[in-house]
Amino acid sequence: MPVPKVAAGELDLRHWNFERDGIVRLDGYWHFYWKNLISPERVGQAGDDTILVPGAWNSPGSVDDEAVTSHGYASYQLRVLLPQDTSRLALKLIDIGEAFELYVNGELLHAGGEVGTNEADSEPEYSRTVLLLPTDSVDELNIVIHVSNYHYRSGGLW
Repeated sequence: MPVPKVAAGELDLRHWNFERDGIVRLDGYWHFYWKNLISPERVGQAGDDTILVPGAWNSPGSVDDEAVTSHGYASYQLRVLLPQDTSRLALKLIDIGEAFELYVNGELLHAGGEVGTNEADSEPEYSRTVLLLPTDSVDELNIVIHVSNYHYRSGGLW
């Protein structure tokens, strides 16, 4: 079975067997909301901007119709459809060096630094961790990540 890919802010894993088929990377096109810290419960809709993860939000061509600069703040959103009776899953954060908050199904699971809408209110913090996900009795995950960057030349989930 080919490894499913994130497209248009969604990853369909309903036919994936983690024990047999292994891990899945969350690389691909997530929903993206520049200068907007969206509600952690918000689910992406058709027509929302998308952006390649991993990747800098200020890379040429990263977002259509937006004047995205290296410094600023944004939200990323991904909907993950799960197989029935999914056992406990984990999310491995490999390298986030900016300020961020990671929510799953509306619950704050992990934060690094202080997310802010300006430089004075934002403080980056390097973070690498493994998080257990709340998959008991759920058939989908809604992942929202707030990110702010006022300290590095590249912004976003690179």
